[in-house]
Amino acid sequence: MVLIAPENARELYEQAADELPANAEERRAEVLNKLSTACYQCGEHDAAVKAFTRGLRLLEKSLGNDHPDVAAVLNNLALIHYAKGRLDQAEPLCRRALMIDERVLGHDHPCVATDLNNLALLYKKQSNLDAAEPLLKRALSIKERTFDLGHPSLVAGLKNYASVLRSLDRADEAGEFEARASSLPPSRSESAA
Repeated sequence: MVLIAPENARELYEQAADELPANAEERRAEVLNKLSTACYQCGEHDAAVKAFTRGLRLLEKSLGNDHPDVAAVLNNLALIHYAKGRLDQAEPLCRRALMIDERVLGHDHPCVATDLNNLALLYKKQSNLDAAEPLLKRALSIKERTFDLGHPSLVAGLKNYASVLRSLDRADEAGEFEARASSLPPSRSESAA
């Protein structure tokens, strides 16, 4: 496997996006998503936002507004805004991604847990712990039903929930979730590697 530096990958993805036929909108959106990631890795956040937004418009046009791929791009775009401290721009994107995934995938899907987690962490960053806590609790509930014990997402969910509980001065409860997180065995996929 040959690894390409993000700077070089950016150039290659830009070329690929420009050279795709006009009727290849889904493929172009996929390339733009990869371009966005390369831009982000290069520290070019505004270019990443621009590419994600362009890809989002193509996906909405080709797949419709209520598609899980649209929700995934919304989450990626929100994460860039979150990383740059633009929480007011990230929040509506997180909310929309959650609404799409709940409607299309169902309320207990792992992608919904991810959406809930992302929105909750945004609320935590805004010091809105009362809004974050029930979202993390629901995300954790989904993860507990979906993932093997020790799965990294489940462990992260336990730690995230414990962190909010601790911030809410509920240290005893937080300690229980922290203890669970540290006592879980590695997931089957991790131990097989």
